[in-house]
Amino acid sequence: MLLVVVAVVLAENVARLSIPYLVKEGIDVGIPPIRQDDDLRPLLGIVGAVLVATAVQAVARGRFLVLQGRIGQHVLVELRRRVFRHFQALSPAFHETYTSGRVISRQTSDVDAISEMLETGFDGLVTAALTLVGTAGILLWLDLELGAVALLCGPFLALLTNWFRTASGRSYRVTREKVALVIVHFVESMGGVRAVQAFRREARNEEIF
Repeated sequence: MLLVVVAVVLAENVARLSIPYLVKEGIDVGIPPIRQDDDLRPLLGIVGAVLVATAVQAVARGRFLVLQGRIGQHVLVELRRRVFRHFQALSPAFHETYTSGRVISRQTSDVDAISEMLETGFDGLVTAALTLVGTAGILLWLDLELGAVALLCGPFLALLTNWFRTASGRSYRVTREKVALVIVHFVESMGGVRAVQAFRREARNEEIF
């Protein structure tokens, strides 16, 4: 199924990247015959090619979304099963030190974060990478010198991307830890709500939350 997804993504990106090139051909090849001999055939042929590329892109995009969703849900179901099976197999001593809130956080919010990555992150990453490589290739193929000048910003962008990846990775880890703490506190407060109310800890628990 992953191989099919790769093929579909490649077809979609080739179709999408071909449209700007076909527009260029329409201007360079399709318009001069109209001005000279009122010959519409070259331009109509290019317009037809644009329509075909658009149709291929639309069909491939729809197919990709269906396959991506199917693969993502299969991964999530299997992951949830493994996490549940693993937690059941761990010793009672582990569960005494590793609070139930953290266990719930692993099974809910952390898996949801993976779900978000599978639903949107994979698509964005693959599309961005193929667009970058495809556009760079087309630029260099059309005009080597001008393409090289346009790509001079590449190393600078790579440095910026690496800096952002490192910084956002640290921030994301902190965010996940804070989310886990929120769930831990909520579960423990609700699980021991009788004791909370008996000792009048509502205000203190709310302050901690």
